This record gives sequence, C-alpha cells and structure tokens, in this order.
Amino acid sequence: MCCRQRKEFDLAEQNLRLAADNLPCAKTFIALGQFYLDRRRYEEARDLFEQGLPQVSRRYAQIHLQLAKSYDALGQRDRALSEYQKYIELAPYAPDSVEARRRLAQLQSAN
Repeated sequence: MCCRQRKEFDLAEQNLRLAADNLPCAKTFIALGQFYLDRRRYEEARDLFEQGLPQVSRRYAQIHLQLAKSYDALGQRDRALSEYQKYIELAPYAPDSVEARRRLAQLQSAN
C-alpha cells in the first residue's frame, strides 16, 4: 500500500471515528465496524457491531452477518454459528446467504 492510500485510510478512519463519537447511533457504529471488518481489525469491528445491535430492528439481517464474520475471524465458533443462523433465518434469499450457508456448514461440520 502506498503512502497516499495509507493516509486516505487514516483520514477515513478518523472521520468515521468522529461520526461514531459525536453521533453514537447504530448507523455510525455499523459504518465504522464495517471499516474495521474490511481491514481485518476484527475485535474492533465486533465491539462496534455489538454496540449497534441493540439499536437496530431485530429483523435487520445484515448486522448478524457482520457479527458472524467478526466472531468467525476471532475463533468464536459458537457465536459465529448463532449469528450465521440468524442471518440466514432473516434473509434466506439475500445474495450473501449462499456464502453464509457455506460457512455455517463448515463450522457445523467442525464441531
């Protein structure tokens, strides 16, 4: 990654962090969490998704997928299983459900 790209990522993170600090709501927590998830900063992503979870509808499927990916990357299999199952239950025909089903089956066979 070149220096310019690194500076842009740093600036993006600063802006997202400012938004989350000044507008502490699900939307800003999830946006910053996704930023961290995309950069493989799984603990930070998980923490933000967990903060946003109580503030969204129980039917908001995407946050369950984001949590599942975070837990999965952190080796928290039981929690990942639960979140993948919840995502598939809420969004069985979503494009990401195919990948979620595949990963769920892998985790189940590993147990």
